[in-house]
Order: sequence, then C-alpha cells, then structure tokens
Amino acid sequence: MGSHVLWVMFILISVQVVQILAAFSDIPPPPIRPDRFHSREELKRYLQLVHEYYAIIGRPRFGRSLIEQRSSLNDRRLMTSCTTIHVSC
Repeated sequence: MGSHVLWVMFILISVQVVQILAAFSDIPPPPIRPDRFHSREELKRYLQLVHEYYAIIGRPRFGRSLIEQRSSLNDRRLMTSCTTIHVSC
C-alpha cells in the first residue's frame, strides 16, 4: 500500500516537472493559418512565416546528430588504426 502511494506521488511530481519545463521551452507556436487568403500578398506573407517557423524549429536538430555520428566513427577508426600501429610496432 505504501509503495503504491509513493509511485503515485512520483508520477504526479514527474508530470508537474514536465509541465513546468514545457512552459519554459523556446519553441514558438506555428503561424496561424487564415481561413481564406484574400490576396497574393497575404499568402506570400503566410508562406514566409511558415518558412521562418520551420527554419527555427529545424535548426537545432539538423546537423548535430550527423556530426556526432561522423565524429564517433572517426574516433573508432582512429582507435583501431592506433591499436594496429602499436601492435605492428
């Protein structure tokens, strides 16, 4: 019985921490799409806002994981080449 209460309290505290951290995220909301575009300029402005939104949202993700993968592969290659050099000497 006591362990169930502890688990429930842990889950509730975890949910509250996640909600608090989500409130401080720097992700802007997506642009609001009008029901109807009345002019070409309005459509152009909306598409520009969508482009800027995805440029901001996509920036932190792209490239970082690829660079980390490449560096880890290079590190492995260096380690294997160093060990083969040391073994052959």
